[in-house]
Amino acid sequence: MKTRRIFTALLAFIAVTLVWTCDEPAAEDILTHPDGWADGSSTLFHSVKVAESGFAFCASCHGEDYLGGTAGVGCSRSVCHTNFPHSEGFANSDTTGYHGDVLVTLDFALTSCEGCHGTDYLGGNTGQSCYTCHSVYPHPAAFMTEDSDDFHAIEVVTNGTSDCATCHGADFTGGDTGKSCFTCHADFPHADGWIAPASAAFHGKYLQGTSYDLDACSDCHGADFTGGIYAPGCRTIDCHTTYPHVDGWYGDANLHADNATTNGLQSCSGCHGADLTGGNTGKSCQWCHTMIPDWN
Repeated sequence: MKTRRIFTALLAFIAVTLVWTCDEPAAEDILTHPDGWADGSSTLFHSVKVAESGFAFCASCHGEDYLGGTAGVGCSRSVCHTNFPHSEGFANSDTTGYHGDVLVTLDFALTSCEGCHGTDYLGGNTGQSCYTCHSVYPHPAAFMTEDSDDFHAIEVVTNGTSDCATCHGADFTGGDTGKSCFTCHADFPHADGWIAPASAAFHGKYLQGTSYDLDACSDCHGADFTGGIYAPGCRTIDCHTTYPHVDGWYGDANLHADNATTNGLQSCSGCHGADLTGGNTGKSCQWCHTMIPDWN
């Protein structure tokens, strides 16, 4: 009887030992990250693995929501990357998780992007360049510096405003960024009909509303209105060759009379109207000289 009890107890011990051994993973099965896993300069950096295989394999330890899981360490920590893994819709402007909206909440602080996409935003460890989608954002450091080759007006001259509309909205009043282009230059991008005399948005009518204050024009077209940083000059054969008027147009120099004598009154009629009673300018030639031109 005693022998049977000892044998039974021995079998129970062996059974418990086997169960414990089966439940405990072998040392080689426990996933531990290699050295360099958190070192951005290492070939073993974790984002390299993510770029190669995606980040679904992270979920087994860090949880399906990447907030910690069994590892107890979330991927979206303030010391690491607060907005990665990206939420669904991160690249979809119609969703609440859109990255443009995220950047608005961060006041466009891009440091959280640099960790993965590189300080030059060309891809970094991810291989995903920000410029693949929006070619001029993140903006270069001198994007607002007029004497720089990176000045934003040069980009507009070269490629137009369509790239701006991606972030600032089709009407350039802010879009996803909340930053309106008109905050800095109230009349650019120009409205449809800007060069159409019959349009309510015609630039001549706009200038009339500002009492012909040309300061806003000179920002892009140059102080002498011959082109400046924006290629088209105001005084071209296709537009108005004598406006903006040069110094001495009136008064002692009387250059406008010389122009009328040399080029005829048709150069005046483009702005002052075919009958020179004001046209889009509201300035009638008759105000100063009632008999020139011969109204009858």
